[in-house]
Amino acid sequence: MHNGSNNLLKVVQKLSSPHSKPNRKRDFIKLLTDGGFHYKVIPDAGHGINHEQPEAVNREIVSFLLGVEVQ
Repeated sequence: MHNGSNNLLKVVQKLSSPHSKPNRKRDFIKLLTDGGFHYKVIPDAGHGINHEQPEAVNREIVSFLLGVEVQ
């Protein structure tokens, strides 16, 4: 099983445990970091981030694809 998939399974198990008091934000960020996934937090954005801040989203996508930070 892929390391990221294995970590996802662990987080899902932890979140579904009746004995745990999860910190979902912390657990999700740990899942991304441990799994080697790339992520970027864009401040002041909600669920419609691509509509709310399209320039920031496009900049991050281009930076990721080129492998360099784009201003």
